[in-house]
Amino acid sequence: MAPDAPWQIATGDHLLRFQPGGRVLQVTFDHLKPHRGRDGQPEPWGWRFAIQNGWSILGIASLRPVWFREPALHDALLRLRDAGFFRGFDRVVFAGSSKGGFGALVFSSLSPGATVIAIDPQSTLDRALVPWETRYPLGDWALPFRDAAEELAVAARIWLLHDPHFAPDRRHADRLSAPGLTLLRCRHLGHGLAESLQKMDILAPVMRGFTEGILDEAGFWALYRARRRLVRYPRALFAHALARGHFRLAERMARALAEQREDGHWFLARAALFEAAAGDQAAFLRGLALMQRADR
Repeated sequence: MAPDAPWQIATGDHLLRFQPGGRVLQVTFDHLKPHRGRDGQPEPWGWRFAIQNGWSILGIASLRPVWFREPALHDALLRLRDAGFFRGFDRVVFAGSSKGGFGALVFSSLSPGATVIAIDPQSTLDRALVPWETRYPLGDWALPFRDAAEELAVAARIWLLHDPHFAPDRRHADRLSAPGLTLLRCRHLGHGLAESLQKMDILAPVMRGFTEGILDEAGFWALYRARRRLVRYPRALFAHALARGHFRLAERMARALAEQREDGHWFLARAALFEAAAGDQAAFLRGLALMQRADR
């Protein structure tokens, strides 16, 4: 396939769609059903963003949730590799979130020296390797490209973002080891980090910086300070303090945040519950359980 003209390949369960741009190629993998553009065609993850930044993009859109476990997809990508498609670019970046992060990790071996941006990815769903992973039961794990731990040695740089307090994502990250691997531990945000980064208005600069090689780890953490603006972040800190039995810390947090935030009523209710419980932790937890049921 020519690197200077648009093309697409339909494999049955997936659509490979290429749009030429600059000397940077971003290879992206969907984690949800792809959005359709005005032309009715699926737009893979990051499609418009890559075009706006002047990059070339090869987007792999999932038409069915089979976790990229399709022989025809593998054959198409291998043909591109063997034809020298990836070597036609100065910089190749594989990127995706969750299931798409898995795709970015395992297929990065198609282009030695590539950069990988994987946001809360899975490393594999092969039950023989991760018997504890029960969230996603789909896919043929006898096929190649099944385990990210086997595919990362030739990548130049791997940026892996995950919340270490979310056990499944932490266990997947802990399986991986490579010379260029950097784990960016985004605590207390859970799974779905791409959405959180978007709400923080830093997903675009993070993706742009890592794709172009102009953002380092210190630069990422400087951007990540914006997490304090998220509704879910202080609530997660509060829940984490409770889960560890730090009731006095949680009480101080609730009282302070009730006066500082737009969603202060959420914390004010919990501060009032602490006061009503008068140090009785069991009574507080019973009241909290009722409050959480009412919040749903």
